[in-house]
Amino acid sequence: MNQPYDGQIRAGDAAVEAALVSARADAADTPPLVYLAAPYSHPNLRVRAARYRACNRAAGRLWLERRQLPFSPITHSHPVCVFARSAGTWAEWSALDRVVLPACRRLYVLTLPGYLASVGVQAELELAHDAGVPVEELDPAYWSAPIDVPTMHWGAL
Repeated sequence: MNQPYDGQIRAGDAAVEAALVSARADAADTPPLVYLAAPYSHPNLRVRAARYRACNRAAGRLWLERRQLPFSPITHSHPVCVFARSAGTWAEWSALDRVVLPACRRLYVLTLPGYLASVGVQAELELAHDAGVPVEELDPAYWSAPIDVPTMHWGAL
């Protein structure tokens, strides 16, 4: 009868050791996961939509220019908030962010107007500090500007 896996790797298990070597090699080639924070909540839906677009552009630049894998809570959550008619507050999304942010190599803060007063951004900064995640501010004048990239067609993938 098979015993349940106890989390221990046994020396001499060649298949397990080969899988670990392969996973380490894959991880070495994987760009780092980074977290993009910015203010979101606002009573004006147009402001929220503008913040969403700014985050999308900044996330795109992080990918194109720094070859980093950005987790942008606003990019990932805004469409859900629109569909669900949700305000998209820190309280609603903090459970996800508390899992993802400590796993990231860096916290970028897109310094859009309102970031200093943002409950979510301040909580994310505290989380990063507690987890030892380095923080870098990004100027939206550059990071949220439109990106000029060549048109990509599905056939090119």
